[in-house]
Formats: sequence, C-alpha cells, structure tokens
Amino acid sequence: MEPEDQIGRRLAELRQQQGYRQEDFLKLLQAQGVDWTQATLSRVEGGKRPIRLTEAFAISDALGIDPKDLGPDQSGIGYRIEALKLQLNRLKENASEAISRRDSTRDGIAALRLADELRKDSQVEYVAHGTPDRFIQLLSKWITPNGVYPYQDVLAFLGGSESFERDGSSLTREDYDQYLRAFKSWLSEVLQERFPNLKFTGDDSGRFSVPGLTESLDAPGPLPPMGTNGLAVHLGIDRNGG
Repeated sequence: MEPEDQIGRRLAELRQQQGYRQEDFLKLLQAQGVDWTQATLSRVEGGKRPIRLTEAFAISDALGIDPKDLGPDQSGIGYRIEALKLQLNRLKENASEAISRRDSTRDGIAALRLADELRKDSQVEYVAHGTPDRFIQLLSKWITPNGVYPYQDVLAFLGGSESFERDGSSLTREDYDQYLRAFKSWLSEVLQERFPNLKFTGDDSGRFSVPGLTESLDAPGPLPPMGTNGLAVHLGIDRNGG
C-alpha cells in the first residue's frame, strides 16, 4: 500500500473514531489555517492526494494526536522543524495573551494607586499620562474582581455623587458619538472640579502612568544570574574535573 493510501485511510479512521463528519472536520482544519474543500478531504482520505507536512501538523492539532500517528515515520529533520514551528506558534500565542494581561493589570494598578492617593487627599498634585475617561474606565474594571463598576459608582468611590443627565441608550451611531464626546467632556470637568491639582496629558496612546506613583511598575525585574553551569552542560564539559 502506498504511503498516501496509508495516511488517507488512517485520517479517515481517526476522524470517524472522534465522531467528526467531514464538514465538521473541515471547520476544525480551517481554524488551523488549512482551507480544504470536502472534495479535497475525500481525495486525501482516498489516497489520491498526498498530505503536506504542514497540513499533517494542522490535522494532528485538530484531532489532538501526534503527527506520527497519521502514518509512515516522519522523524526526519523536516518533521522536527515543523514540530518546533508549531511549538513556537503556540508559545507566541501564549506570550501575546500574557503580555496583554500583564499590561492591562499594570494599568489597573496605576489607576488604583492614583485613586488611593486622591481619596486620601483631594488636593494632591499629580499629572497622569492618559485621559480622564481612561482613568475612570480602568477604575471601573479594577476596583473589584467581580465585574464592571458603573461610572456613577466609580465617582462615588472617589467621593463624588455626580451623574450624567443625558441617556444614550437609544441613540443613532452619529448621535452616540456626539453623546460620548459630551460625556467625556463632562467627566473631565467633574474630575477637575473635585481634584483641582490633578492634570491629564490627554495622550491615551501608551500605558496609563503617574510620575511619582508608577515608576516601580515599569522597572525591570531581576535577571537570573549569568552563570557558567548551563553553558558547561551545553558544551559537554564536566566542571568538577571529569
């Protein structure tokens, strides 16, 4: 039996074992970046169309199996490269999510530190790199771990009782944009009145930060010692004299 026949039949067997119809399995493949038609899948499973190495990894990922389970041994250098590429892509996705969560948490801490200072002394002087509405949004998200605070509750947390009088629930998109601008302007005035020495740069393109409060959040953590043990292991050297 030709390798294509073996791999195709094995794919059909694994797909059916997991209860996937062809159309369902095609959706899984599409999520992995393989845009096959049902005709293509039928040709592959019938041994009439070979599977590329990159496709084998996408198939194995969709089925939750090792690529080697699809058929002939794929333990060569090409297999190793594709395995590492798949691992690298997963690490990138995890790293991207971790960085996003890190930055969001960092901004939350910055806003909470500023709020804590303002609650202690409404006359304290700070210049926040950001906008008033960004400050309120961050507090809305991070004051409690149990959901989003309405802006009225955030202002109450800061010691105020103001409420924006206009209702934006039934506005058109154009009217809503105007409503949002009015709300942001109102919010800025409320904070300015309550905290006259608090300034905002108005630049919301970077991290929310407050000089004098948040420098420690951006300080690099301690680096691991650059010892020679790890290098010695990679070089095959026994540092104990062997």
